[in-house]
Amino acid sequence: MTKKLHVDVWSDIACSFCYIGSRKLDAALAERPALQATVRWRAYELLPQLPPEGIPAGQFFEAK
Repeated sequence: MTKKLHVDVWSDIACSFCYIGSRKLDAALAERPALQATVRWRAYELLPQLPPEGIPAGQFFEAK
């Protein structure tokens, strides 16, 4: 019997933790081939206050 699962994932493409989470989700779903999973990716901007052109990394990390 095939079971269905719908997953919504909010992620920022620049976030290393989001990337790790996406790999773990892929691995978990691969372990359950009988599960018919639908993954819907949604955008999340981790640092919306950054200017569109960005800032130098050194300046960014000093401010942190």
